[in-house]
Amino acid sequence: MRRLTYFIAASIDGFIGAPDGEAEFFTRFVDEEYFAYLKEEFPETLPTHGRQALGLDHLENRRFDTVIQGRASYELALDIDVTSPYAHLRQYVASRSRPIPPWRSSARI
Repeated sequence: MRRLTYFIAASIDGFIGAPDGEAEFFTRFVDEEYFAYLKEEFPETLPTHGRQALGLDHLENRRFDTVIQGRASYELALDIDVTSPYAHLRQYVASRSRPIPPWRSSARI
């Protein structure tokens, strides 16, 4: 049996995005020490396009092999022309409202 681990960036009041849905507001809290920790312990939690831009795409996955994200989170990537935000992981998109087009590299659940 596989282990399920819930790993998420969330504000202290439990939100995973800004009130307007924007997700980049968390990045302003990532200092050098925390970034070094992420690189060492959880490199797979960094999106593929970010890993590539930072020269970290050579890092192996240490703890996770699959990501499940909501449709709204997935669409944030699509809005910047990233069709496979976690290409280094198996990707699933949870949606109750819209199907994910089959040409995109994530499966809908």
